[in-house]
Amino acid sequence: MILADKIVRLRKKIGWSQEELAEKMNVSRQAISKWESAGSIPDLNKILKLSEIFGVSTDYLVKDDIEESEENILEDYDDEIRKITLEEAQEYVENKKNAARTIGKGVLLSIYAIIPFLLLAALAEHPDANISDEITVAIGVMIMLLIISLGVNCFFRINYYNEDFDIFEKDSFELVYGAQSIYLEAYRAYRPEYIGKMSKSFTLIIISVIPLLIVSILMLSNTLIFLMVVVLLIAVGVGTYIIILTTSEYNVLSLLCGEGEYGRNNRNQKKNIKLFEEVFWPCVLLIYLGWSFLTMDWDVTWIVWPIAALISAVVTSVFRYKKK
Repeated sequence: MILADKIVRLRKKIGWSQEELAEKMNVSRQAISKWESAGSIPDLNKILKLSEIFGVSTDYLVKDDIEESEENILEDYDDEIRKITLEEAQEYVENKKNAARTIGKGVLLSIYAIIPFLLLAALAEHPDANISDEITVAIGVMIMLLIISLGVNCFFRINYYNEDFDIFEKDSFELVYGAQSIYLEAYRAYRPEYIGKMSKSFTLIIISVIPLLIVSILMLSNTLIFLMVVVLLIAVGVGTYIIILTTSEYNVLSLLCGEGEYGRNNRNQKKNIKLFEEVFWPCVLLIYLGWSFLTMDWDVTWIVWPIAALISAVVTSVFRYKKK
């Protein structure tokens, strides 16, 4: 079977008219007509596009001796399941990366908001400093509130990234042939990197308290204690930021290739987990800010974030266990 006949057969099997195929290929109906009558042959880019749209390999399209082996891919074609092209998948991946960076920035700003206050407090403890406690508190609180407002703004901006990509997380979809294998390979290649980054990030968060403990045990100056708290917060922020970005990228690749917890049988489960996370993390932020402002123990309240990450992991595991 030649290319022209294969285009006709695939188009009719899906139920498209020449006009519909032309619209998806971004060509004229006359061009489709010429392809199907063997009056002209699509160029390489158009053949690649045809393979994506029809869900077949380029070998099936261009090699006359390949008949049924690849075409069987379309036997289970369902009009209700949207076909996602490679370009759409790439746009979704980039969108989720931007969203993860925005969430990460919001968390970083929330954690780091107290750092200017601590630095001013450390400066006020210096013998040569001529800064009153009232001025330290006033300036520190103003800077802290400004940074927190920027962090809260980051959380509100997340809806901007989620508006146009509901199909990936709420509806059924399939990647076109070729794109599926690309993201499956990327998912498998990223798994070792994901495990490595997660373990290093949690290790960084755990050991970040060591310098503060040493300084406290040795009963050194308050200035040094304040500085060690700053070091602790910086380490916790970096570790948390890496965890957010790493988890987001891993989840996106899992979703696109339908692997692991994002397999077809787990879609409802993921909706429940996503709903939990949408409610959980804003509550964590409110608890962190409320506890911090009420007690002013910012050197202690940072523990909310690693504990929240642990709770999130446990709840997610419970959802998966119930599914099994």
